[in-house]
Amino acid sequence: FLNDYIDYFHLQFPYYDFITTHVWQIGVLSCCLSVFGLLLYIELNKLLKCK
Repeated sequence: FLNDYIDYFHLQFPYYDFITTHVWQIGVLSCCLSVFGLLLYIELNKLLKCK
């Protein structure tokens, strides 16, 4: 049943696969960036407090 729905979806939206894979990649990338940004922010705060 679910496969039929997915096949129908693919026929309706040929770019569905492309979009989902890229959304997933962008999601992972943004998560990594936010974590990195947070760590950088914490490190900078430590440096500023030390001085």
